[in-house]
Amino acid sequence: MEALGVDIPPEDLRQAFDMLDIDESGELTIQEFIEGVSQLQESLNTKHVVSLDYSLQRVQVKLTKRLDSLEETVKTGNETLAKSIDELCAGIEKLNKNIEGLRDGRKAKARPSPSPQGEEAPEAVADSLRKKPHA
Repeated sequence: MEALGVDIPPEDLRQAFDMLDIDESGELTIQEFIEGVSQLQESLNTKHVVSLDYSLQRVQVKLTKRLDSLEETVKTGNETLAKSIDELCAGIEKLNKNIEGLRDGRKAKARPSPSPQGEEAPEAVADSLRKKPHA
């Protein structure tokens, strides 16, 4: 690094590398490293620190607004989803009742209705007439 005109102790270089590795990939391009170290070599004055502080505050405000917006979007989405689930459950319940009604209707048609005592059911009378030879 001294050949590049960078006079920083090895431990400071490691800290600088870690600081410049914002994606924490453990790698920096040569260009990123040289530019970052060059900026670190320059002396910081109050103007730089204040500028950095205000930049960070702007980022914080933007992130807070974005998070608030995202939170509202998720809340609205959850409410819409809950309403849709309730409507779906009600529809399923109604469908189940309709199916049950159809099943009950089929069972009633499939079973002969009980006839009063001493009288044959109409189907039984019709069957007996078909079986008797006509005289």
